[in-house]
Amino acid sequence: MQAVAKPTPEDILKKYWGYDSFRGIQKDVIQSVLSKKDTVAFAATGDGKTVMFQVPALMLPGTTLVISPLKALQKDQVDRCELLGIPVAALNSDVGVRVRKKILKQLSDKTLKILYVAPETLFSASFKPFQDLLDVRLIAIDESHVCSAWSDFRPEYRRVHEIREIFPDARMLAVTATADEAIKNDIIKYMGINPDYNLFVTSFDRPNIHYNIIHATHQTSEHILEILSKYKKEDSGIIYCSSREKTEKLSAFLNMVGYNSIPYHAGMKKSEKEKAQVDYLKGDVNIVVATIAFGMGIDKPNVRWVIHADPPNSFDELVQQWGRASRDGEHADAYLIYIPQTLNSALWLVSKTTPNPERLRIKVEKLRNFHSFCRSRICRRKQILVYFGETYSQANCKSCDVCLGGSKK
Repeated sequence: MQAVAKPTPEDILKKYWGYDSFRGIQKDVIQSVLSKKDTVAFAATGDGKTVMFQVPALMLPGTTLVISPLKALQKDQVDRCELLGIPVAALNSDVGVRVRKKILKQLSDKTLKILYVAPETLFSASFKPFQDLLDVRLIAIDESHVCSAWSDFRPEYRRVHEIREIFPDARMLAVTATADEAIKNDIIKYMGINPDYNLFVTSFDRPNIHYNIIHATHQTSEHILEILSKYKKEDSGIIYCSSREKTEKLSAFLNMVGYNSIPYHAGMKKSEKEKAQVDYLKGDVNIVVATIAFGMGIDKPNVRWVIHADPPNSFDELVQQWGRASRDGEHADAYLIYIPQTLNSALWLVSKTTPNPERLRIKVEKLRNFHSFCRSRICRRKQILVYFGETYSQANCKSCDVCLGGSKK
């Protein structure tokens, strides 16, 4: 009897995603994982990082463990996997007894291919029954940059290396879209990556996104209306604000003047946040006015613009959120409405909320670097790429406010 050929990564990609070929570094990362090598992948927002661990998960025996920092991110990826017919589940503090029993049954029957776990859950006593049933060949750490004090720090991520003691035969894959040199070093250090790991890095250049910093001369809401007048009302966009109160007020204002928007922040009920996500992804709502609680893992391809109504706290945050525009590769615009005086208030707030001296030093340095970027008259694209360790030799990118002679101080 002739042996049945094992499916290739391309076979899996075609079966579940409908694509004939991989993009960028996707295939190289997958092949590295399948060859039992620890792997680190730094790829820009929109480069399809989830495929890098979901494809090998479907090819390897057992269950792939995906460590993921946010419940909203887990939900989005689980929902998408379920639509594709992939056996998947998430385990976090929102999961009730009935679902936990279902997951235990799936693990016992060896039918679950991917299990998303919050880091807090992973190291809790309640995880032990699941741990005992797991056969793990791949551990994927999504948004791995949050292990670093130079990023959106999550202390629990610094314990991820301990999981190797529980599943010593599993290979590790760390993926993120936010990684300067300091963050890269922390990922290698705290993820428990073996010394002979493979590293894959894509270019962080997004030529289809035009970058614009507008130095405010009047009310933020007026600047926003000026920006929105350039687009169709049905175009999808995201507006980031610094406070929950501002998201609600700005969303109400936009609805009053004829736009279709919804606020999103961490203070909303779980059901309200889920509805906002679903309505936005389906296109029932065109604009989300949000705090930083929104966006990570939200895979909406046709976001035509992203606006920061307030400056974020770091360059990393700005670039990551701007990168949520145009995952479909079409033209999009990214804006920041900049008020120089916000540096002083941001420094005051950071000093009041950061008791750790080293964390405070890092946050202050990042804030000052970010505001220097906003005030500079150097090509935005060049500065972004230099920050991520790349070079940009063109004298004029023809796609930022500096090179196009736009907003000045």
